Order: sequence, then structure tokens, then C-alpha cells
Amino acid sequence: MATDVDLTVEDGIAWLTMRRPGSRNAVEAAFMEAAIDTLDKLPDGVGALVLAGEGPAFCVGVDLQMTRDAISNGQIEEKLVRLLSAMHTITRKLRALPVPTVAAVEGAAAGAGVGLACACDLRVVGASTAFVPGFQALGLSPDSGTSFHLSRALGSPVAIAAFLRNRRITADELLARGLADEVAPDGQVWAAAQRLAAEVAGASPAALLATRRLMDAASTHSFDEHLDAEEATIRPLLTTADVAEGVAAFLERRRPNFQGA
Repeated sequence: MATDVDLTVEDGIAWLTMRRPGSRNAVEAAFMEAAIDTLDKLPDGVGALVLAGEGPAFCVGVDLQMTRDAISNGQIEEKLVRLLSAMHTITRKLRALPVPTVAAVEGAAAGAGVGLACACDLRVVGASTAFVPGFQALGLSPDSGTSFHLSRALGSPVAIAAFLRNRRITADELLARGLADEVAPDGQVWAAAQRLAAEVAGASPAALLATRRLMDAASTHSFDEHLDAEEATIRPLLTTADVAEGVAAFLERRRPNFQGA
């Protein structure tokens, strides 16, 4: 199973690639646990990470053959609870990485595949790419952060309609709704993702993690509460070496070299 996921580094950009093209990168527990183990081996010095899926689809969600076998064997709860734990672990890890993350979504993303893509900071999608909620068609409620991300991007009324109708969200709508940062021609998604990752690589780790936390909390705060959260978050950063480097780089018209200190 370890060969189903690999990690490569090119020009300071790490690529975590799911390699189950025959199943369209459908997820099951051992597959995602291998992805978690691989992600934990991210080497020092990486400036950004790209998450990709080999083959005709990025990730089509739960492996339905595995699911049917588990139902037949009376192991459905055991199998899917293990998978759910793995999915939620990897989405949390992606959100906690101290480097920017980019999803290279070539082909369809369905169900948990949508959650994996949305757990990344940025997304490049192909012209024929679509996000498909998938869960209601299987009699399931959302997981892997899909209800969190889609309700924020689409608004709750539109999101619940998308879930109930299992509606395909096309590349153009993904771009319009902010769920994609770039639409690339089919076959050119990985190259576009590499360029985008290079653009955002080298972000200050502390500032990146703090920004993610603020964004995730924004909808639960009043305006005054969020101002307090911003102040509490930015004050520890003010005296860091990264801020001094950022100011110097801006004045010297060069790219900053943040060290995470």
C-alpha cells in the first residue's frame, strides 16, 4: 500500500501524490494511513506542498467496492470508522503544515476528495474538473470538512442544495465561488500547480499558521471578538526575526527569506 502514495521534492516544492489511478484514487483506510505516514516525512527546507492524484481523477471519495464488501462481511462500521479517522487526521495535518499547500485537481473530486482539496490553502483545477458532494447518494452525511468548506464558499442554502441534489460544481463555478484559485487547461494542471506553489513558497510559518487559525474562527466571532483575536495573534509575531526580515526584504525590493523564527 505504501507504493500507492509517494513524496517527491522538485525545486523546493514537495509533491504528495496519490497513485491509485485504477480506482480513481478512491480512499480506504490503509491508503489514507499511508498518505499520513508519507506526509509526516516532509523534509526540512520545503517551501510549499502540492497534493495531487495520478490518473483520470483527483480522488472520487470512498472506495465503494471496499464498502460493499464491508457491508457483506458485517464490518461496515469498523471499516468506515477507521477510514473516517484517517481522513480527519490527514485533513487536520494539511491544515497544520507550516508551509502553503496547493491541491492540483485534475479530473473529478468527489466526497472525501472534495475535503482533501479544500483542506489545502489553494486549488488549481482543470477545465473539465468538477466537485461532486456524493454523500447523500450513499445515504451518508458529509465528512472530511466538506460541509465546513462548501457552506462557507457557497452559503448554507446553496450548499445544502448541492449536497441533497448531488450537484456537480463545475470549474467555472469553483473559480467564481473562490473554491479554485486558477482553472488550467486539462493536462496542464500539475504544471500550473507547480507555478502557483513556487509563487507562495517560503511563507513565514508562524504567520501562515496564525492566518489559518484566524480565518477558521472568523465566522464564529463577533466583529469585536475577531479584532481581539487578531490583536492577540499578531502581537507575538511583532518581535520575531521573520518580521524583521519581511520589512527589510520589502524595503530592499527582494524576496524575504523567512526562517520560522
